[in-house]
Amino acid sequence: MIDIFSMFLNGVVGWGVGSILDTITKCFSCGQKDTRRIGNIQSNYIECSNCHRIHNQFTNACDFTINRSTNEIGHALFTPGRYKWEWKKKGFFDGRQYLYIPFDIRIKGMCGRSIIIETELKRYNDSRIITSHSSILNPIYDNSTWTDYWHSFGVGNFKPEDKGIVAVDARIRSEYRDILFEDRRIIKPWK
Repeated sequence: MIDIFSMFLNGVVGWGVGSILDTITKCFSCGQKDTRRIGNIQSNYIECSNCHRIHNQFTNACDFTINRSTNEIGHALFTPGRYKWEWKKKGFFDGRQYLYIPFDIRIKGMCGRSIIIETELKRYNDSRIITSHSSILNPIYDNSTWTDYWHSFGVGNFKPEDKGIVAVDARIRSEYRDILFEDRRIIKPWK
């Protein structure tokens, strides 16, 4: 399960990258509320003062993510899905028709808003984009979870020179292109 601290905006010391937010966080485990200052548009290390659960959580407080009636800051994140992104016994170029990139996705506090997940595959050695895919998620609950949501890439997207180490750059964005979460994984999906 993917855990996210609930976060409510108390005040802002300027908008944009590097600004500081005064927040109240609520622990996903015990419900403890703590006041803290965190950085905006960056990952923040958050620890509950009661149960000491910890989480490194990316926060982007912007017009898209702030609920104006409750001051809750919406969050989104993903982890690699339960299926591996690489195969050891039978490689992609040895007969597989698709490379699947699975995600477990959690969106909190953004019910009814369109969320875009983007995946770019790049050659690791020179950062040339091999292929990419985007899709739209529309959360219908305040806490929405997608397990084993995936993007697939067919064998026709890859050239023989792409048969090396691949960087998987994945992002969750708002419909206005605000970055809500991003991650990079380095994989070698074939032998």
